[in-house]
Order: sequence, then structure tokens, then C-alpha cells
Amino acid sequence: MRLTTRRRIRSIQEGLKLLWEGDEKRIRRKYRGELGRDPDLDDPATYTEKVLWLNLHHRDPRQVICADKYEVRGWVAERVGTDILVPLLGVYDDADDIDFESLPDSFAIKATHGSGWNLIVPDKSGLDWAEARRSLQEWLSRSYYAHKREWQYRDMPHRLIVEEFLVGDDGGIPSQYQFFCFRRGDRQTILVQVDFDELTDHR
Repeated sequence: MRLTTRRRIRSIQEGLKLLWEGDEKRIRRKYRGELGRDPDLDDPATYTEKVLWLNLHHRDPRQVICADKYEVRGWVAERVGTDILVPLLGVYDDADDIDFESLPDSFAIKATHGSGWNLIVPDKSGLDWAEARRSLQEWLSRSYYAHKREWQYRDMPHRLIVEEFLVGDDGGIPSQYQFFCFRRGDRQTILVQVDFDELTDHR
């Protein structure tokens, strides 16, 4: 991967941030800043506290595979086949390697090593590719682990995938379903979140 000066500086900044502030300290500080109180990480009771406890203490190699938007494709294909996967147009280590002219009129580009770093393009004729490329390079320079302290992202390769653009029945982006599963002994709880709008309408 060709590193720009900006990306080198970002990498150094992220490294210094990790040295200065440990995982638990940063998690507690961010929680306090957003909710106005300290999380109980010794005896977690709320959903958020339990997730934070898992971030600090749970280590399963499958987390790394399933969180990586590229690697998880192989994991899914081995278990249920490739039919349910969004068709892949390419995987890249550097945004400069993406041939914009060869892409279809609509597509999606996602950073594989984080969450929320998505470029959804329903019509590329209206896209400022130079500006979009700068955003993609910015994503590649960032460590999602350094920001969120979610262990599975710590050593994940920084890549971009280009996928076909999916259209829902209403002509917009399809709703997304997220399943949060918890098990304690013989008890299992499943929380379902439906994102009718990727940015605002979560239920």
C-alpha cells in the first residue's frame, strides 16, 4: 500500500493515542462523555455495559473474520453458499488503484476494517471522484480499534471492497437487519434491529 504523508502522520497519531490511553480508560471516558455516568464493568447489567465488557475481555478469533467485510465473505460462503453474498467488483489496498471509469453506473465502496465507512453511489455521474478518493484514503489511514477499542479490529488489514449496488422494492437502499444474540447457560436472548434508513431510522 502506498502511504501518503497524511496517512503516515495519522498512523503515528493513532499509535501515540494507544500508548497514552489504555482500552479500559478510553472506554470509560467515552461512556462517561456520552451518558454522563461511569459504566459498571465489574458487574455489567445494561446492554451497553455488557458489550463494553466483551470488548475488554472476550477473545475469539472468529470475531476478527466476521468483522472483516472481505474475509467474512469466505466464512459465509463455506456455510451457506455464495448466493446470498452481494456480488463483489473488487478489493483494493489503495484507493488510487480503483479504476473509476470501469465501475458501473451505481456501486458501493466499503472499508473492510471498520463500521460506517461506506460510500453508496446510486449514480456515479454526480460523484466528485477526486473528493471521494480523498475520503477513501482517509478511511484507509484510520484505525477503528484506536477509536472504538473493539479488539477484533486491532490487527485487521486496511482494505476497500467495491460491491454491486443493491436496490430495494421501493427503489431505495434495502432495509438492513441486525441480530444481537446473548446466551447465559440454557437461556438465549435475541435482539433484532431493523435499519429502514442506514443513517437515521433504526428500530
